[in-house]
Amino acid sequence: MPAALPSLSQRVQGWLPVILIGVDPHKSSHTAVAVDAAGHQVAQRRFVVNAGTFRQLMRWCEQWSERRFAVEGARGLGRTLAQQLAAAGENVVDVPSTLSARARLLATGGDRKTDAKDALQGRRHSGWRV
Repeated sequence: MPAALPSLSQRVQGWLPVILIGVDPHKSSHTAVAVDAAGHQVAQRRFVVNAGTFRQLMRWCEQWSERRFAVEGARGLGRTLAQQLAAAGENVVDVPSTLSARARLLATGGDRKTDAKDALQGRRHSGWRV
């Protein structure tokens, strides 16, 4: 059974694991990565930015009733998305883009930049703890 799924005893007790959704926003697209409490990626999706982007993101996220968002650059390029999430009652934290860049620079093995990796960095730098 994947780590993201609650055990039978957890479901009976009404406990559901929290999923962190890291978002790497850009002008033309947003990449979202869902990560479980153990740090395992459980899903990934890229959204083209248009009038329906927020609605599409929220529809995709409905599969996780307990979720938190980490938006890279929530005070910059990700500001609109972060504000929409907060207005919808979602728990949102800002991940400064400098932290994602620094993590790439310090990564071993010559890690290259990808939107999915930046979104995943949101979990590491959001201060999120289970």
